[in-house]
Amino acid sequence: MPLLLSSVGALPATAAPTQLAAPAAQQKNVDPNDYSAGRYIVVLTEKPAATYEGGTPGLQATKPRSGRKLDADRAEVRQYQAHLEAKQAALAEQENVQIRRQYTAALNGFSATLTADQAVNLAKNPGVLAVAPDTQQAPDYSTTDFLKLSGANGTWNKQFGGKAGAGKGVVVGVIDSGYTPGSKFFAGQDVAPLKGNPQVGVPYRTAGGSIAMLKADGSTFEGECQKGEKFNGTACNSKVLSARYFSDAFEESVTKQDRAPEELISPVDVGSHGTHTASTAAPATPTSRPSSTAAASD
Repeated sequence: MPLLLSSVGALPATAAPTQLAAPAAQQKNVDPNDYSAGRYIVVLTEKPAATYEGGTPGLQATKPRSGRKLDADRAEVRQYQAHLEAKQAALAEQENVQIRRQYTAALNGFSATLTADQAVNLAKNPGVLAVAPDTQQAPDYSTTDFLKLSGANGTWNKQFGGKAGAGKGVVVGVIDSGYTPGSKFFAGQDVAPLKGNPQVGVPYRTAGGSIAMLKADGSTFEGECQKGEKFNGTACNSKVLSARYFSDAFEESVTKQDRAPEELISPVDVGSHGTHTASTAAPATPTSRPSSTAAASD
């Protein structure tokens, strides 16, 4: 599917829900064989800020009222989170553990790389609710199936004659922070001058050197690969038809000394947001079906 990119400008891997929902591994019931060296999330028994209803001397309740969000800027919330972080640090120090990340809002715990002995000792500690392996989780369903795109009765087959034709002749315009030219998500073929009549979904070079494509609705899209900082204007291809930036207002209102040092006046995305949204809107496609992208940034 062709893409038009324009810009006008992690949470850690967590343990499986069943692991964190299970009752704490208590000191008397810990089986050393259940633990090996690796990355873990250590969950403490004290409530996180989002569910703490008070009870600890000197620390007010931080749980938000029904229908409200946790306000992390409130003094009592900051105080309670500092209390949790201190308790986490003290616990880690007991076992000579180096904390990687600390969590205090929705979860009271920390992530760390542990030896088997460290994991066992932490699991035995009465102040620990769970010591769960920090594993990467993946969806157990297909997005295309969920959206009813695939399958014999899916939109791709019903309306486009199959997956290979879905999106053919469509240009997706993305107004965001730009894109990463070297990303594999925007890989495409060089575009040659037109030979014969234009074909739907097949990009070609115009006499002026820009990339054009006959769209499915019968109109023709013509793009521009605009030169800018760290962008020489040659990165456009059969996937990215156009890459532009619109920076006049930004340059007028934000002086150079006030701009982020990594900021670029070009279609290049330095924060990856535009890259993420554009590659989601028009994902990479097989080389057997030409597809295009056009990008602009500001």
